[in-house]
Amino acid sequence: MGRRAAHPKGDACGRVGTPVPSAPVDSLRLALRGLWWRRGVSMVIVLVATTTVIAAAIAPLYARAGGESILQDTLRAAPVRDTGLEVWELTGPRGDPLRRLDAEIAASGRLGLYQHPIHSLQFSGTVVDHRNQPEASAQLAFRDRQCEHLIFLRGRCPIAVNEVAVSARSVRQHPWRLGSTLAINRPRSLVTAQQLRSLRVVGEYRPKDRNEPYWFDQDYFNAHVSAGDDPDVSDSIFTSRATFDSAPAGLAVRALVHLPLDVRAVRMADTATLRHNLAAFQRRLPGHGSAVQSISALDEVLDAAGNSTRRLDVSVLIVAGQLLVLSWFVLYLVVANATEARGPEVALAKLRGLRPAATVAFGLLEPLLLIAAATPLGLLLADLSVRALGAARLLPGTPVRFTGLTLLGAVAALAGGCLAAALAARRTLTRPVVEQWRRTSGPVRPSRVTTYADTAVALLALLGLLQLRTAGVLTNGRTNNLVLLAPGLVALAMALIGVRLLPAAARVAVRRTRGTRHLGRFLALRQVARRPAGLRVVVLLSVAFGLITFAVAAWSVASMNRTARADTEVGAARVITVESRPGVDLVGAVRRLDPTGRYAMAVEEFLPFNDQPGGWLIAVDSGRLATVATW
Repeated sequence: MGRRAAHPKGDACGRVGTPVPSAPVDSLRLALRGLWWRRGVSMVIVLVATTTVIAAAIAPLYARAGGESILQDTLRAAPVRDTGLEVWELTGPRGDPLRRLDAEIAASGRLGLYQHPIHSLQFSGTVVDHRNQPEASAQLAFRDRQCEHLIFLRGRCPIAVNEVAVSARSVRQHPWRLGSTLAINRPRSLVTAQQLRSLRVVGEYRPKDRNEPYWFDQDYFNAHVSAGDDPDVSDSIFTSRATFDSAPAGLAVRALVHLPLDVRAVRMADTATLRHNLAAFQRRLPGHGSAVQSISALDEVLDAAGNSTRRLDVSVLIVAGQLLVLSWFVLYLVVANATEARGPEVALAKLRGLRPAATVAFGLLEPLLLIAAATPLGLLLADLSVRALGAARLLPGTPVRFTGLTLLGAVAALAGGCLAAALAARRTLTRPVVEQWRRTSGPVRPSRVTTYADTAVALLALLGLLQLRTAGVLTNGRTNNLVLLAPGLVALAMALIGVRLLPAAARVAVRRTRGTRHLGRFLALRQVARRPAGLRVVVLLSVAFGLITFAVAAWSVASMNRTARADTEVGAARVITVESRPGVDLVGAVRRLDPTGRYAMAVEEFLPFNDQPGGWLIAVDSGRLATVATW
């Protein structure tokens, strides 16, 4: 064959007349022309390869976003006292204890992500009348910017020495009015150095929101009626900083510095730094012999968030792994069918004298180019999918960021796709030319490796079912995420068993339909019985439908479980704290506001008497309990 005859003009499909690629540039040019010529099949390969990359990249993307959402949800739900830092010292007022605490905090290390400190001074004692008879237990307090968080019903905010403001509830229970003079003694002590006198009431207040983070979960508003001979407890009596500065020497004052954590700024990447800074801060504080102490439960809060995040990571990894394997299998089938359709072209390339390496490149370059082009597209769609899913299921404002694990998943999907394409094209590229041009091919029997693999899958599925039947989804009180593998294994095992039984059933049906008027059914059954290679599609569809069924059932069960748990843990959808005057019928007022009894219920809390066990006594309107709260 002459050189001119070896390179006649032809199309890009490899038919008679196709030029043989002699250089990488020619191979790439022919591959691109072939992709356009077979654009239908090319689009299918791109679609499947994109789905494979999405399945690999969406797992670390969603796991990271879910972890950020869990961390934020845990931090926001935790009390501000648990996430923040409290530093305190019980000392006399001389020497400005707050300044000493600030110096200790500054010298003990850097605390990132903590907001500006809130300073507070407290003196607990008993309010007495002019005869030193106790009227109420109270706490004299000063707090930075306290007037911004109080509503003054009468009078004004205390700003001068010995000026105080009392709560409206205290005014209703005790004879304290604007212009009254109070004296506070240290409990069980009437020593002059432990007493504050001539405290003039200049304001009557109520808190804007007693549950706002500013108060740091302190008992500033804890008025209640005491039992026995103990005086009633009053809400805090607020005073100015100057009152403590001019107090007698030796007064037992508690100085506190509260540092709230900026929880909305915390990300998963910050947790290790937060733990390190907090541990270093607590190590550098003065020893146990010092009066300076610090309190923080941030480690416990971060541990709770970390446990939930790890369970989510394992669950997402297992589910995404099954989807990735299924996508690889689909890609293998699609590339195998596309490569088999190009069998005559590969045979013609061999006859034209292509070397083995060039033949492999000629047969694999098209699907590899498509898989490579699908990688950035899959990353983009995975990012958009996680953002859409996060907007619907995660905490608002949850960030979605690419990490090294995301890129590693995309690379793994690309490598697995290339391997699947190589395995799918192996038979076509290694088949002899004469056999390639035969109209029919011999039966393909499963190898020993395939048989062993099928047996292993069936045994694993059986073990998974036994695990679900005996131990359930809980092991030692913890969720066993490995049970998520059971549905995929069961679906695959049933599909493999069905594929083994389907040809035999088809052969029986062929005999029954032979010689009848059901010609279409006879030909279809004969095709299934004689060409078992098409049964790979049956395996694929069986596993896909099994996973879809499991996903729908799991979603429904999880939704019902979330609703039941939320109803039980949260109780009523909203709780409103009200203050009622003595003699007001709170139950009757709530019933008048909601005559149907479906939306509101009155609840009252009481402290137990001294001769009863500790804890709160809660009284509810029992007739509305079943419809309003699930406790």
